[in-house]
Amino acid sequence: MKLNIGCGYNYLAGYVNIDSGADSLADRKMDAQCLDFEDSSAAEIKASQLIEHLGFFKTKYFLAECRRVLEPGGLLILETPFVEKTFEIFLRGGGAEKEEALGWVYGSETAGMNHRYCFPEELLKELAGEAGFELRGTEHFDYQRARPALRLTLAKAVSESADLEAAFRRALTFRDAVLYGDEYAAAEQEKLIKACRAPAIFNDNEKVFELALYQPDLAAAFFSAKHSADREAGVFLKAAESLAGTGFTALMYGALRSRPLEENQRTAFDAALDAGREGLKNALARSRSSDLPGKATGGPRTLARLEKAPGVPVEPSEGPDIVRYPAIFSYEMSRLCSKKAFCAGLKACALRDLPKADALFKEALAFYRDDPAVWLRLGRNLTALGESGTPVPAYKKALELLSGAGPSGAAEAEALSREIADLLR
Repeated sequence: MKLNIGCGYNYLAGYVNIDSGADSLADRKMDAQCLDFEDSSAAEIKASQLIEHLGFFKTKYFLAECRRVLEPGGLLILETPFVEKTFEIFLRGGGAEKEEALGWVYGSETAGMNHRYCFPEELLKELAGEAGFELRGTEHFDYQRARPALRLTLAKAVSESADLEAAFRRALTFRDAVLYGDEYAAAEQEKLIKACRAPAIFNDNEKVFELALYQPDLAAAFFSAKHSADREAGVFLKAAESLAGTGFTALMYGALRSRPLEENQRTAFDAALDAGREGLKNALARSRSSDLPGKATGGPRTLARLEKAPGVPVEPSEGPDIVRYPAIFSYEMSRLCSKKAFCAGLKACALRDLPKADALFKEALAFYRDDPAVWLRLGRNLTALGESGTPVPAYKKALELLSGAGPSGAAEAEALSREIADLLR
């Protein structure tokens, strides 16, 4: 069997033509990143002018699906804009050539024809290698006037870790746990997926289970992919699913927010992870107990059957107005939550709603404690509220963080020192 994926109106005889568009000439309608074909069932896959429409993250899932569906040694032929040459044409071309080149980079405004991401050649080869493909050939050709194209011919190589990653990504897709809609969260998720390919983690179920600290569905997807080849993985799968059903990621953010604001961010974040590990330990103990003969299994998605980890609130609270917990727990996502709350606080200041600004600045610090700008604005807001004495600790914390910022923070630290001295007078 041969597949032509993303066929549009380019129908190829001798291929099963695939597209997600309702008005395409496809034999079958399906998403490129979730193919409805058996493992190792295709000898060849063609994807002409497709991946630029998928974007960076969906392309990783598309490559994983191609690996899964191709037979050993099967060929994947990718064609996409040769973006480096296109930029050269744009820079030295006239008006018409510039217009053609821009349309080749961005696509058109016709529904479904816009380009989400154009892949540099080196990056595309790197992604294909990570997905378990060997490069067999590289071609450059003119697709149209002022529209150069790149064609890679790739072969499915032998790689146990790439096979597991492909199954892992498919399990994430079927659990609806892929974070396509949030680029920052998707990037954090990719870091964790990549970490699983390290042999020290790949072969250690206990270490993989710690993925649940960041996103329980990640751990569940990994173990569902590994389950058929590893009986113990079934116990970890049941434990991960129990955590996924409890809103565990929100509990992790609750654990972070419950830490004292005076702690530095790394200390607070590590304390939240330690609290979460207690929850993981309890979930795993229950899973192992229910797996024994004569034990009742119970529902894996019931919060009442999972002991609360120390420091983790059972009823997680949402932040005021603007802040909602992300789908993945990470250091970087905590910082982004803080930024959202801080910007909302600045808006409240501009509207002279100082009590609301006070709550939002404190919310920003609960997510991320190491930003001197937040401490400084909190101090100034408390001063404006007329709360005598209380602004000083916030000013001093801002000064401490600025002083540790090196030359870039020296001038601000000096100005803040004068401001604190004036306040104390």
